[in-house]
Amino acid sequence: GSVPGAGDDVIISSTVIVNLLADRACNSLTFGGSTAATLASGTGGPFKLSITTGNVTRSNSGAHTISCNVELLADGTWSNSSVTNSLTVSGIISGSFSLTKSGLGTIILSNAGNSFGGAGKSISILGGILRFSNDGHLGNASNTITLDGGTLEASATVTIPVARTITLGTSG
Repeated sequence: GSVPGAGDDVIISSTVIVNLLADRACNSLTFGGSTAATLASGTGGPFKLSITTGNVTRSNSGAHTISCNVELLADGTWSNSSVTNSLTVSGIISGSFSLTKSGLGTIILSNAGNSFGGAGKSISILGGILRFSNDGHLGNASNTITLDGGTLEASATVTIPVARTITLGTSG
């Protein structure tokens, strides 16, 4: 088979560790398997996956991990439909774009080097839980956070800087 490109939708549907051996791009990323899968940076890294739509979906029951760096090339929606298993993102998330969390499940951001977003950008939580344990996990300090049907959950004591605005949407 061939290596997916920027216009391809990548679907990881089995228990596997996918190691990036160079920087790569795809249109969107979906974890569809019912057992754990990991997208990692291989030997010689760190490498990043650039996602042209910015969209990541976790659509089945496995606990999945993204440990390579991820670059958003557009405002993205990250969705987890499973209430029993999480999607953990430990790689650095970058890109000057907003991030929307949807679905009933949990997404864990765990890299204090996250730099996504910026002035005028936001994190919108429309469903489920977005878990973090350091303010840096939430990207650029200028990102606003909107709770509109979902939960922002700190798994440790965290100080949120004054520059980070948190608002309640209509479904708060």
